[in-house]
Amino acid sequence: MGQKGWELACLLETPEVNFSGLATIIMKVLLFFQRKILEKKNNTES
Repeated sequence: MGQKGWELACLLETPEVNFSGLATIIMKVLLFFQRKILEKKNNTES
């Protein structure tokens, strides 16, 4: 994804509890990515 301008913004670990007879805890990791949409151009010519 880095080749297309995306970078990892953050990781979020979340526990998920399922009840089907016994309690089961599953850890999920969510990955959030970001990229620049528009680049600001600096025109300093007068």
